[in-house]
Order: sequence, then structure tokens, then C-alpha cells
Amino acid sequence: NPDFADAFMDLGAALSAQGKYAEAIEMSEKALRLRPDVAETQALLGAALLHLDRADESIFYNRKALELKPDLVSARLNLGVALLAKGNYDEAIAHVEYVLRLSPQDEAAQKLLIAARQKRDETATHP
Repeated sequence: NPDFADAFMDLGAALSAQGKYAEAIEMSEKALRLRPDVAETQALLGAALLHLDRADESIFYNRKALELKPDLVSARLNLGVALLAKGNYDEAIAHVEYVLRLSPQDEAAQKLLIAARQKRDETATHP
């Protein structure tokens, strides 16, 4: 029943907020099987995966979320974090700068941008 997708997503969000990421992933996947076209669910799954150090999968789902909704700040910010974890500094910076154009006061994005630039500069100076 497609109506259950929202319930699974809400449960996934609640589980994620409690730090129960494996369970959040399970609920998000159930929601996506019912309604794969919901960007927020793709982003929720991407965020939970990121918390479990599954950056490649997180990148995949956050990109899917952005295909559906390019201005979804949570997906773009989590994509930046995942890309940073993979060492893709320039792409991470581009996504975080995009977030800051949408939401200039976003403190998480501001901190992430500083960290990403530092990592990029450290890598360029000491390969």
C-alpha cells in the first residue's frame, strides 16, 4: 500500500534521530520500495548510511534525492560530507557552496566548507 510509505519514512526519521541507523535504513528502504520518487526518503536513507560509514551508498542515494529535488539542502549537505569522506574535496566544496547560496546562515554548511577547504589544501600541499 503506497500510503504506508509516509509511515515508514516517519518511522525511519524517528529511528535515525535516536541513533538507530540500521533500523532507519530498513524503514527507508521499505518506504522507497513503495514510493521511490520521494526525494526526502532518498536523502533520509543517504544520511543513515553516512552515519554507518557507508559513504559510497550514501553518495548514491543523496544523488538520487537531488535528481528528484535539486534544492533539497539535507541531501546536498550529506552528499558534501560523504564526498569529503571519500576525498572528493572539490566536488564536496561545490555542493556545500550550493547549500550556502540557498541558506547562507547554515552553520553546519559553513563548518563543513572550512573543513573541506582545509583538507583540500592539506592534500595539495602534502600529497
